[in-house]
Amino acid sequence: MKLNENDKIIGNKGSYQIQAQIGSESTFGYIYKALNDKGIPVVIKQLLGSTHITQQVGMDYNYAKLTFEREANILLEHNNPQIVKAYDYFEKEKDLFLVMEFINGEDLDQVLIKKLNESGMPFSEEEAVPIGIEICKVIHSIHQLPGQILFRDMKPRNIMWDANTQSIKIIDFGTARFMEKGKNATVALGTEGYSPPEFYNKTEQLSFSSDVYTIGATLYELITGCVPDRMRTPDNFYGQDNNISKDFKLIIQRAMQQRQSDRYQTAEAMANDLCLLPSAKNVLKIQANIKNPYPNLSCFCINCGAQPKNEQSIYCTQCGKEIHVIILRIIPANKNLPQMDLFLDKTENIIGRSDIEEEIFPDIDLSRYDPECYVSRKHSILKREKVKFFLTSLKPTNKTKINGIVLPHLKTTEIKHNDIIMLANLTVMFITQAVLSSTTMSNNV
Repeated sequence: MKLNENDKIIGNKGSYQIQAQIGSESTFGYIYKALNDKGIPVVIKQLLGSTHITQQVGMDYNYAKLTFEREANILLEHNNPQIVKAYDYFEKEKDLFLVMEFINGEDLDQVLIKKLNESGMPFSEEEAVPIGIEICKVIHSIHQLPGQILFRDMKPRNIMWDANTQSIKIIDFGTARFMEKGKNATVALGTEGYSPPEFYNKTEQLSFSSDVYTIGATLYELITGCVPDRMRTPDNFYGQDNNISKDFKLIIQRAMQQRQSDRYQTAEAMANDLCLLPSAKNVLKIQANIKNPYPNLSCFCINCGAQPKNEQSIYCTQCGKEIHVIILRIIPANKNLPQMDLFLDKTENIIGRSDIEEEIFPDIDLSRYDPECYVSRKHSILKREKVKFFLTSLKPTNKTKINGIVLPHLKTTEIKHNDIIMLANLTVMFITQAVLSSTTMSNNV
């Protein structure tokens, strides 16, 4: 079941309004950007049902479900600020859904590509060493969790730079699993070039040094711009040799030794050696694009009223103040129905109900939220004048109220953030908020 824009799906801890599909098409399912009940952006990962996985993908569904459930359990049960947070996990119509935080930034693969395109140069040692230290610390903390989790798929694509918190976050625990003594790889794991030999050998045991190998491979790509050769300790740094210190190269080469016993045995040990390098003192800083998670046309500058230029516009290009989003939050009288956020993408919006016979099609159509038809077909007008908002009642059959006060017919009143508007029996909340103010959320949301 593929979800579409504005679809609403109800989970165990709330409901989620789909905004768009993100990422590339997947044979296993889809990834969506959505809004939760409070209008906070989240990411939803979907695993399609057994029929699709078995017939279309040709994979054992029980195994696919097991790995999906394992990822959900890891992210829901453990709270580390440098691991992507999960908020909800549920099943609908035989599909599985995992709700996670929306990270505003870019993965290191995107950052690397941008650097290569703009300057022809990959990450410098001064940039890569602080990243490597942070990665080692996160992976070491994962190894120390109950069950001793192996990540198994470290690579630049699975490391996000969170522009809000100015830190890295590890994502995609789809191949992670709890380490069991004497346990071997049962299928080929990880990604070619980053995976150590034991990932391809069903007779060799896995260990913490398996993740160390993937960290070394990740740092190798960041400083060379090239994916490492499959199952080979690097001796070629692709023209970057003069830009990389001997000690840093030795650390990467030790991490990527083919025999596990020759590598760092823990990510912590690798971090300790990285901390001895001069560039370890550098502050971790990455230039990554921040994106406005809301529809661009429903946004405006809180100071001068200007429209943002594009989805990267977080601050006004004219005056530098924060860009805000305009939302009408529908609050159904039936408590069993989820709230719905409507984004106002015009400076003047007629609010009402559609009527095909009379050819009435209001900008904000409340028909599906008002089954009893108490809201008039042309109930009111909501208008923005620069940074102020005004509501005018249009002689509706039933009354319009703002914060409990009746708005006379054809009377215009200014409305502000968090005002409660009653359109007949339908309650809506008017919201204007900074586009970045709601991109983080607590675990109990």
